[in-house]
Amino acid sequence: MLTRTNRRCSPIWLACSPKAYCIGVDIDQWHTLLGARPCWVTSTLRHIEPGIAELVTAVHNNGFSGGNTIGPVGLAPFHDFDGVVTTEMRDTLDAVAAGLKNGSITTWYELSWLALATDCCQPGR
Repeated sequence: MLTRTNRRCSPIWLACSPKAYCIGVDIDQWHTLLGARPCWVTSTLRHIEPGIAELVTAVHNNGFSGGNTIGPVGLAPFHDFDGVVTTEMRDTLDAVAAGLKNGSITTWYELSWLALATDCCQPGR
């Protein structure tokens, strides 16, 4: 969270220079960090509402087996950068999104609650 005391030390504020651009995460950061708009190209989005609706429907239909789930994701609009992001860039983003969805591109991310608990519980974290 950016506050009056830490905002100048935040990675976003440090990255916002004339030659740096940022991609937000989880929600459309364009609407949350107005001062960073000069470097906000887009944000990755976690579409939480449809994912929750799917889980509730699965539970209602006795089709939920428990465990971790991965929901839909997307990109926010390019806002002020709409005219700057080229067709080639958009095609690359589309190809990456398709690759992540079909598994031909992997993030090597493995969700392990034990690893998360171990990592989060270390002194100084």
